[in-house]
Amino acid sequence: MTRVVEPYLVGELTTGNISLSAWHVRGFSASRNQPAWRLYNFDKMGPVTILDETFTGPRPEYNRDDSRMVRIFCAY
Repeated sequence: MTRVVEPYLVGELTTGNISLSAWHVRGFSASRNQPAWRLYNFDKMGPVTILDETFTGPRPEYNRDDSRMVRIFCAY
């Protein structure tokens, strides 16, 4: 399943999982609701490819202090 996302936050969730908060631009989505904010757990990700595409960000509702994360390692 390939997805293209705009990465915004990498941090540790309250569950202990290390996750990426990102804006889903295109690609597979079980809910078919695109674009949208999504959380991606690193332990469930496959290979990652960094594209030459850019984004102007931040997207609507971007929250640099996402309360789902107890620790933020990297933020846009």
